[in-house]
Amino acid sequence: MALELKHGSKAGAIRTQIDVLIALTVLAMHTQQGKYRWGYAWSLAEPLAMVSILALAHLVIRLISPLNMPPMLFMVLGCVPWFMFRAIMQHTFKSLNSRRVVLGLGHVTPLDVIFSSALTEFVTYSVIMILFLSVGVALEGNFPPRQPLGVIAMFVLAAVFGCGVGMIFAGLFRYFRPVEKTMMLINRAGIWTSGAFFVVQQLPPSTWPYLTLNPMLHVDELMRQFWFSTYQSPIANPLYILECLVGVFTLALALERKTRSIPIQ
Repeated sequence: MALELKHGSKAGAIRTQIDVLIALTVLAMHTQQGKYRWGYAWSLAEPLAMVSILALAHLVIRLISPLNMPPMLFMVLGCVPWFMFRAIMQHTFKSLNSRRVVLGLGHVTPLDVIFSSALTEFVTYSVIMILFLSVGVALEGNFPPRQPLGVIAMFVLAAVFGCGVGMIFAGLFRYFRPVEKTMMLINRAGIWTSGAFFVVQQLPPSTWPYLTLNPMLHVDELMRQFWFSTYQSPIANPLYILECLVGVFTLALALERKTRSIPIQ
């Protein structure tokens, strides 16, 4: 009987934390861009406009994409995962400072705040991804993808990786405030090294050992490999992505636990 109660209490605690996570995610979606009339719609409009401009530019300058891949789908499969990674990293970094009041509520932990912030951005960019892929398929064909589960897995891994990197910067920020500038530098440099606008075969092989250190390049390469039957990446390695994720979250969770006692300024 005692054992049954023990298992029941654990299940109840898990259900409570899931309810907290869902409630925080819904709260974030309601309050995001709350000062504007259309509220959460602006969270969709901003990345939609950004990717639309890039896609239009790419359609004009078709030389950027390989001839065996339709330009719009090429851009969507590379740019949307990168922008999602960047958005989740930034919102994870800011979540603890911007939602301090929520931390005072019962059952709400810093990890709840972090994961709900990341989940909000993931839902937003999932909608954007579906919309752009639908338009791309309607205009250019190339459906169904060669390995749809692989495309979904890479998209999810990009989100998880963004959350982990954001947690690392949030932890380091408690000790060293200028680390925020480093994150901004990664945002600017990362878009040119992540494969958002290119595949690695378009670059000299001498650059591959350096570029392949970026796990997001592997994600974008595999997104296109899993979608197009005409592309096979010479460098993409799913195991490398998983290894990076393990390392990132080991450091991220260690920093989060270490910095709990440091007050938020």
